[in-house]
Amino acid sequence: MVKKVYTITRPLHVEAGTWHYVKWHWISEDVAHKEIDQGFADVFQGTPEQRRWFAAAVASGRSIPSLYVAKTGKVYFLHGDTYVRCTQETLTVDEGFPKSIGSYWPGLKAVGFDSGIDSILSWDEKTVYLFKGLQYVRYNLETNKVDDGYPKTIAVYWPGFKEAGFDSGIDAFVRWDTDRAYAFKDDQYIRFHIPTNRTDQAPRKTISYWNPLASLGPSRLMAMYLTGEVG
Repeated sequence: MVKKVYTITRPLHVEAGTWHYVKWHWISEDVAHKEIDQGFADVFQGTPEQRRWFAAAVASGRSIPSLYVAKTGKVYFLHGDTYVRCTQETLTVDEGFPKSIGSYWPGLKAVGFDSGIDSILSWDEKTVYLFKGLQYVRYNLETNKVDDGYPKTIAVYWPGFKEAGFDSGIDAFVRWDTDRAYAFKDDQYIRFHIPTNRTDQAPRKTISYWNPLASLGPSRLMAMYLTGEVG
């Protein structure tokens, strides 16, 4: 199966160049074809206000939490206390955005997750995890609310993350398949083995093991999302 993968990366030295929005097809562990490499702030088309939103997100130097919802074909990007919803197929920002995270994601404000989110992990069709600092929450897309008992501490509930230095400030998080999830921070990543509920690799350099990103040079992965698989 071929995975459609989208990544946003920034040079380790911001002044060195544009943030990259890269689309690539992952065919196997050794074969991946890069198809698009554009400046992220210019990819999604919208109103002047919406384009300024993307420019501000890039200028902040922070990660850009992203969530793709397969049933709707929409991708969400978060920055500060606001977010935008885009149509992935047309690369356009939907009308009426940006909007307030606290106003449109019920329950996040009450637990302090209505701004400054570091990353989002899409787990399945109804469940996403949002990470901020040392904590995370589980959000149910079907009930549109935060599950009871959250926030929780990353170090306690994600075994191996503290030892790897990934117990806070996670830039990007993606569930790759039924067995593996990858967390990215600065210029490194770790792999989480889902069946055994533990990390099974020490931190590695991202550009050394994710082949399509190697040509970008030393960089930090700020977001990653999958839009599904094609045969």
